[in-house]
Amino acid sequence: MSGQDACPCCGTLKSNNAPPPVKLDVREMLRSGQAVNSAITPSILAGISASETEIKDLGRDISRLVALINQKKSRIAVTKTTLLEYRSAMAPIRTLPPEVLLHIFTLANEDRVLSPNSPRMRIGHVCKAWRSLSRASPSLWNDISFAGNHWRHTMACWVPKYLEQSLVLSCPRPLHISFSLPSAQYLPNHYDPHHPVLNYITQVAHLLCGHTLRWKTLFFSGPEDAISMLFELLSGFHFESLESLTIRCTSENQLRFAEPMQKFSLGPRLRTLKLNFESSSYMVIQWSTLTSFSGAFLSNSACYAFLAAASQLETLSLIHINDHDNVNASGPPKILSNLRHLVLYSCAVTNFLRLLTMPNLQHLELEQRRYAVGPEHPSPCRVQFDAETHVADLLSRSRCPLSSITMGGPILPTEFIPLLSPTLRSSVKTFKVTLEPESSSCTSALLDSLTTTQDGHFFSNLVELEITEHTDDVVVFCNPRLMTSILSRWHVPPGVAQLQKLTLSGEYMSMPIDRPHHSSSLSICLQELSDKGLDVRWSMDQEDILAMGREYLRSMH
Repeated sequence: MSGQDACPCCGTLKSNNAPPPVKLDVREMLRSGQAVNSAITPSILAGISASETEIKDLGRDISRLVALINQKKSRIAVTKTTLLEYRSAMAPIRTLPPEVLLHIFTLANEDRVLSPNSPRMRIGHVCKAWRSLSRASPSLWNDISFAGNHWRHTMACWVPKYLEQSLVLSCPRPLHISFSLPSAQYLPNHYDPHHPVLNYITQVAHLLCGHTLRWKTLFFSGPEDAISMLFELLSGFHFESLESLTIRCTSENQLRFAEPMQKFSLGPRLRTLKLNFESSSYMVIQWSTLTSFSGAFLSNSACYAFLAAASQLETLSLIHINDHDNVNASGPPKILSNLRHLVLYSCAVTNFLRLLTMPNLQHLELEQRRYAVGPEHPSPCRVQFDAETHVADLLSRSRCPLSSITMGGPILPTEFIPLLSPTLRSSVKTFKVTLEPESSSCTSALLDSLTTTQDGHFFSNLVELEITEHTDDVVVFCNPRLMTSILSRWHVPPGVAQLQKLTLSGEYMSMPIDRPHHSSSLSICLQELSDKGLDVRWSMDQEDILAMGREYLRSMH
């Protein structure tokens, strides 16, 4: 029957002539501002319900898809791990024998710094085989270095732990120790054993002192109070295996410290001793075994007694000598027949040099020490007015085959070079000079004396020249004679060696704005000589000046 439906429960006929839902364009209604009425209300409610249902259905679909994607991603990660394992099984490094792996580990451990992130610690986290190999190799653990920043509050706690582990794993190899204490800002003004940093330093020192028979090299650096604390900790110990000892006090103007209750003894194997203070009050040294020494002396006679006993010296660096005693009564001339390398600081150039002869000296360095290293010299070191004569007389008396001269400080090259004999000048192959503000006024004369090939051929065999400026402004590199002098060492007459290596460097307090203008012609000249075979290196405040010449030549072409 049209327009009527029977109820499925009771069979009653119901009319089916209700009007169909009104089709509603919600956007158009909203744009037109039409009010909601009873005719469109059912359509709006039906739309809301349908939209909410569809959103829920889509959300459920998305959740199923996200779960599936995450499952696939997890399977990809597992498969990648498996792939890496298969590829690792075929890695060439697995075919290397243990001794080759150990050599690679040793090369990776060059910095020697003891820390949780050091290569020797991280190697053991790669695999069981590498961990077993590293822990069974004492050569990986016997180099122990402590940098100054290790002693900060946040880092000091793990130092004793890793040190103890390294000492155990390094047995029975000899130990190479580098021990640098922090700057004064991390230390208390007065000694306090309960201070965290000093407490850890003491722990480390006691751990190391338990293995003194294995010490082979020791480098120690720290302020005055730390040096005194070191001497107290080492007092009474014997270092039979120690071959090299370096102790550097970072406090200025310090030569002597509080003497320990008992000296520590350095054994017969000691070959190298480097200090920047007087040493006889703190340690017992067998001078006859030394081949290299650097240090200071409280008197000329003390230095002479040392040289009389140190007959095997090959390298000698005299930092400071107090010249208050009578040098003429110190003893007969001393011949240092094995000495090859001599370093003299300005405050160590005294009349005492008259007692020395060095027939085999090959390398001479004259350095500047601006301040004395003793409480009896609070002012800057006094340089003797005839220091150049003292050094030149030593060389002339020795008649040595000198091949290298390095100069820096108050001993002026222009006054020193003419004092050298023609034979000595002809043997010099390398000359390095550092110009300080007080010596920059002799630039022109210096260039003439270093590079001229006239007047007896000052340096007829010079093949390497290095000039460094530590001045307030550019002096040498703006001097027009520099380019002329360099060319004279390149275009040499027969019988005179041609320059092979030239190094120019400068560090300045202030730089002129027109520096490129002053140095461009020299840069071009040096670049051309470099193309012809001269080994040229030129930097000013760590900038490569030759790059300017290359850019200019490229622009010309």
